[in-house]
Amino acid sequence: MAPGIPTTELNEDMQNKTIWWLIGVLILAITSVNTLLALRSSNEIAGIQKSLTNTGEVMMLLDELYISVTLAESGQRGYLLTDNERFLAPYQEQLQKVHTSINNARAISSEIQGQQYRIEQLIDLVNQQFSELSRTVELAKKEKDLLAVHEVKVGNGVLSTQIGEAYRKAMLAESDFRESLYLDFAIAQHRADNTLYLSSALTLVLLLAVFYLARLNLKNERRHRSQLEAQNNTLAQKVEERTFALKIYADELARSNRELEEFAFVASHDLQEPLRKIQAFGDRLLNAQQQQLDETSLDYLARMNKAAQRMSKLISDLLAFSRVTTRGKEFSSCDLNKTLHQVVDDLEISIEDSQAQLELDSLPTIKADTTQMHQLFQNLLSNALKFKAPDRPLMVKVRCQQTTGPTLPGEESGLIWYRIEIHDTGIGFEQQYADKIFMPFQRLHGRNSYEGTGIGLAVCRRIVERHGGKISTTSQPGKGSTFSILLPQDSAMVTIEGNK
Repeated sequence: MAPGIPTTELNEDMQNKTIWWLIGVLILAITSVNTLLALRSSNEIAGIQKSLTNTGEVMMLLDELYISVTLAESGQRGYLLTDNERFLAPYQEQLQKVHTSINNARAISSEIQGQQYRIEQLIDLVNQQFSELSRTVELAKKEKDLLAVHEVKVGNGVLSTQIGEAYRKAMLAESDFRESLYLDFAIAQHRADNTLYLSSALTLVLLLAVFYLARLNLKNERRHRSQLEAQNNTLAQKVEERTFALKIYADELARSNRELEEFAFVASHDLQEPLRKIQAFGDRLLNAQQQQLDETSLDYLARMNKAAQRMSKLISDLLAFSRVTTRGKEFSSCDLNKTLHQVVDDLEISIEDSQAQLELDSLPTIKADTTQMHQLFQNLLSNALKFKAPDRPLMVKVRCQQTTGPTLPGEESGLIWYRIEIHDTGIGFEQQYADKIFMPFQRLHGRNSYEGTGIGLAVCRRIVERHGGKISTTSQPGKGSTFSILLPQDSAMVTIEGNK
């Protein structure tokens, strides 16, 4: 359960979400049903309209066929009775049309069972009638009028009666079918109207339900917003109180750091003073009583002076370690190339004593603490000179290349970074100790073998981290070590972004 939200409110939210989900499903279901009913009604009405159109076309074609026969027969009778060829014009005109009417009638696709058979019977009778009409006209033209009139009285009357009967049966079937279609159309239209009324009513109910739920949701939202504002105000007050407490704590911590720094300075000064006296009186005693003291006493004095010197060095290194962040200078333009050569000049005697060969790349100019950069290079080069292998010459290479650094929080890094590598051919060490050597007081070799307090590399790491960079090392026993330093071109930008 989310902190600060009552269980009752969570239950109400879940109930509201469930109701909205059910309303959505109901709307989808009703819409789908209404759509299906509307489509069914539409398809049903369209089918009935298509059937009405088809039966109308059937009745029209039957009328055309029957009218053609009637007009042709009338023209034929007029010609036979008057012997005037002017009456043959309707007959000849219908004789031309009857073939088209017969083809159209045969192309009819009636939906009434048995109607196609009745239409075919009518067409056969019409063909017979026109054959008889043509034959009697030909007889009349050959001046066989009496025979032609006799043929008309005997044959045409029977065919006309049969054609009329076939026509009436076909038309009656189509008329009855059309009446049934009109009845179906009225039923379908009434059903469509009912579907529309039902859909409208359901839609209105759903709209009212949605409106009610919207009002309820708005009311709950206002209540939740009011509660959220109250919680935000409470949280803001707590944040303000916490910020004030943190400010007091930060001020107290800063004061404590200043006191610790002052204590470290005073302690180092106070500790150095008795150490200097121990060394001074030890030297005096050694010089004044050297002839009177035996070898054991002289050895004790030498050990005492050496321990005092080591303790003095340790105190100085601890003070330097504590001052990396507290007494660091502001970042400014620092020519690393110049700084490195100054360090080489400072270590000139040590370089000559170890007979070391140096290969130095050109280094860039960056924004950094020049004093600490000098200390960084001096510690690393001093380490390389100190841990020289006794059986081979020492080679120290300083290489530099522009590279990409870590991305700043929330954006792509536009800074330029440099990787500086200091490689030596000294005694090296096991890679498993690569992180350990950057811790204070960590030594991989005995005090009698190599001098040092174990603070130098810890100081190097603190300097590099203060500049927003990283330091690491790789090494193999007997094959030397490589210290890799990653530094930004503008350390101020990295440390500012990192503190946001």
